[in-house]
Amino acid sequence: MPTCSECGRKVILTYRCHYCGEQFCEEHRLPERHKCPGIEKAKEVARIGRGHDGNSMVRDFSAWIDSTSSTRFYLEGHVFEKMMSGDIQIDNGRFSRDEAREIAEMLSSNNPFLKMNATLAIWAKNGTIYIGLLVAAVILLSVVIIILKV
Repeated sequence: MPTCSECGRKVILTYRCHYCGEQFCEEHRLPERHKCPGIEKAKEVARIGRGHDGNSMVRDFSAWIDSTSSTRFYLEGHVFEKMMSGDIQIDNGRFSRDEAREIAEMLSSNNPFLKMNATLAIWAKNGTIYIGLLVAAVILLSVVIIILKV
């Protein structure tokens, strides 16, 4: 079960910070509530007046993926990590480098449907969709059982 990066509490549903990429409980989900190290950079970008530029994000991602850096790359609340095999892990789902580039381009798009499709692809690879379906099935079964007992 995931834990909050701030308080360590185990929670079923975590919130991923768009600035630092860490996971938090409901109480610490806002950057101000978890002393986010990335919020100062975001404030500086807002002060300078640069908006979200998808092309620069794709260029930054391409530079990162082609570099020898082993640091994480954060894009639209998703965490990209290089693996020893050369594959890219996105939110604990394994992708080839080409797939990761496509996901990064989709996430950097202004098109909400492309962003949604990229997120669904990530969820399919890391098992989130299956967990969601399992939870939905348990809830549905519980409702049926309650209705039948009445």
